[in-house]
Amino acid sequence: MVIAMGSVMIPEAHSLVLIDGGVHIPRRKKSGSVESKKEDEGASISMVEAAKILLAMANGGFCERKRKKSPTVKQSKKSPTAKQRKKSPSEKQRKKSMELEESFPEMPASMRDRIVGNGGYEIQLVIQKQLEESDVSRNHGRLCLPATKVKTEFVREEERNILEEENNGKKKNKKGLEVGVMGDDLRESSMCLKKWKIGSGKFYCLMKNWNCFVEENGLRSGDYIQLWSFRNNNISDQLCFAIVKHLHVV
Repeated sequence: MVIAMGSVMIPEAHSLVLIDGGVHIPRRKKSGSVESKKEDEGASISMVEAAKILLAMANGGFCERKRKKSPTVKQSKKSPTAKQRKKSPSEKQRKKSMELEESFPEMPASMRDRIVGNGGYEIQLVIQKQLEESDVSRNHGRLCLPATKVKTEFVREEERNILEEENNGKKKNKKGLEVGVMGDDLRESSMCLKKWKIGSGKFYCLMKNWNCFVEENGLRSGDYIQLWSFRNNNISDQLCFAIVKHLHVV
């Protein structure tokens, strides 16, 4: 005789049954030996286990377990990649950059002493800015300083007239001022200061030998710098600058 439970068929000990799920229960041998009894016990256990498995499959238990293991879309979006973690600046760097923007550190004493020792005077802060990719690019070859961000007027009347000359609106033909520029290493370079109109704004641009200055002083995009101006009494009150690097933020 065969007893049916849902889609599971459980036979009596003296029958042979093929269950829908593909489980085959062998027919019990008629031998009365001890080995035959052990086999019968194993067969009866197998039938119970098979019935449980098939019932679980019929109720969708296996599908539920598989669905739990698969990660959701929201979880994958929340986990940032290693590349993204490297790009974001640390909290310490952000705090330092904010402090630098709100404060104006003094010029290093060694630089001030060198300037004064060489006949420099009227030392004043012109601008404090973070270098952009275009400021250190060899193709551009210049440092751009927005005229609206300049903190003090550092050019004299005759110098301003030279910088404002349009020369038919051509940048290459615009006249500039020969200036000296000192770096953190206290060495001076000769550069040219021009004033250009870029888009709707006006910019002071340091060029000529700027690429060499970038390499010698290890300037990179993301560096916070200060630009100081001063006059050199030994060279007919020539306009000069000093650039100080304070912090690098990725």
